[in-house]
Amino acid sequence: MHDLLRQRGNAPRSNVNTIVAVAADEKQWATLESAVRSYLAWNSIFNDTARLNLTQSAAAQAQSTLETSNRTVDDRLAHTWIWGLHAVQDDPQAPYVVGQVRADGQEKNLTKRIGAKLASVDAAHSYIANRVVRLDVEEFLRARWTRGFISFSELWTYYCRYPYLHRLRDKSVLVRALEESLLDAAFVETGFALATGFDSTTGDFAGLAIPLEDTEFGPFDGNTLVVRPDLAVEQRKREQEKEREQEHEPPTTPGPGPTITPLPTPSPTPSPRTVVNATFSLRHVVGPNVDMPGELQAIAQEILDVLRNAGPDVLDITLTVDAQKADGFDPNTVRAVTQNARDLGVTDSGFKDM
Repeated sequence: MHDLLRQRGNAPRSNVNTIVAVAADEKQWATLESAVRSYLAWNSIFNDTARLNLTQSAAAQAQSTLETSNRTVDDRLAHTWIWGLHAVQDDPQAPYVVGQVRADGQEKNLTKRIGAKLASVDAAHSYIANRVVRLDVEEFLRARWTRGFISFSELWTYYCRYPYLHRLRDKSVLVRALEESLLDAAFVETGFALATGFDSTTGDFAGLAIPLEDTEFGPFDGNTLVVRPDLAVEQRKREQEKEREQEHEPPTTPGPGPTITPLPTPSPTPSPRTVVNATFSLRHVVGPNVDMPGELQAIAQEILDVLRNAGPDVLDITLTVDAQKADGFDPNTVRAVTQNARDLGVTDSGFKDM
């Protein structure tokens, strides 16, 4: 199970929090194995009725016993595959471990039975309240939340990746929680506002939807932003104040001289609180003639391990390689690199023509 959670083929697994495995009970395994052997034996006898020259009565008995054996196997399967295994990580600083729940019962559909049991012990959720999402964000994603918003796609990626967040059945569970936030009267303390974009020059959100005022929003896609409520309320107040000033602006009338209407003083745009040393970025060029494995290993040990041990809310590491050759790489190199990339699970890689 540890290998299943950590590896996807030869590549590291990213979406650990989406994996739930079903395992058999060791004590019940022998009983299931005996039932399967009995079924296979009677199935062989029934299929060879003609060759064995069975009488009509014996053939009927073989068919009846086969049907009984088949039902027995179904029952044994339900009583044997009763363990749900999943990643557990109560502390983001600690490595995750394998948790288990016992899900025995009369329901023969393993998906329904394991899913119901996981839900009963809060290990998986087909519904989650918007206030629970807010708690997750404030407790575990502070660095992203401090800037004032987080994209919907990014938030869903975190729920898929990190076991210290709640395990959601699918993306629709998160969508429903955010939709219900638009109906939450206490959204400033427990919910969110939504938007379709952010203008970094003005500090304003586009397509802003504030709970109780804008109760419909959609679709939820790569442009959707989950917005900090206090910033959304402040922007809406500025918008309403600007509208009132425009409504009460006196009209210009012809006269001996031009009428000068003073322009309203723009309200200051509140900026999110600045957090010192909240982000770190790195770009390093590795020369092709140096000890590349040694240099990359040094960066991993001296920088990346230090960052990881500091317990970051987000640690995204992307390796970019750009190799070019005027007359093209030879077939052996292309074949070796392509195969090695495939074996290592490297995505978004390949040779191109120029």
